Amino acid sequence: MHFKIEAIKITKEFNKVKALISESFPRNEQIPFWFLLWKSKKNFVDLLGVYADNSLVGFIYLITHKDLTFVLYFAIDNKHRSKGFGSMAISKLREYCPNNRIMLNIEAVKENASNYEQRVKRKKFYINNGFKNASLMIEENSNNLFEVLVNNSDVTVAEYANLLKRFTGRLLYLFFKPKFIR
Repeated sequence: MHFKIEAIKITKEFNKVKALISESFPRNEQIPFWFLLWKSKKNFVDLLGVYADNSLVGFIYLITHKDLTFVLYFAIDNKHRSKGFGSMAISKLREYCPNNRIMLNIEAVKENASNYEQRVKRKKFYINNGFKNASLMIEENSNNLFEVLVNNSDVTVAEYANLLKRFTGRLLYLFFKPKFIR
């Protein structure tokens, strides 16, 4: 099987990315797709495809500010999970931005969560692929609590906030501003 990761061009594959977002993320974590596409045209945003045998099996949506790259979305199609594509994609991601700290959020691992086992499995996946807990958590407007994971040195609240402001714009950031928890 041939594996590669590359930037997705504006093609029919955007429909598959949109479908992957819908099936992989809770509705309250889905940013409107038109906004994601609009922002993906900026030089600090990358929408990368994960391909096997020239077929899209997943994607990674990245936002970069200085030496910090934030994985906003990362999903592998259900039919291709548990086959190593996720780990290969993380490895390729490190090659794609070799000098950057890579950061992402996962749902906080809470024993009373309805999807507790899924959260544990997801965190184990990222830990096994070189990520570690940052000294930071995020609470969104919807009272969802997220753990921040990073693959290298830690991230500060100011760095995270500046990255989000760059992506959303200052006005929208004020409306959706997350609560940072140390």
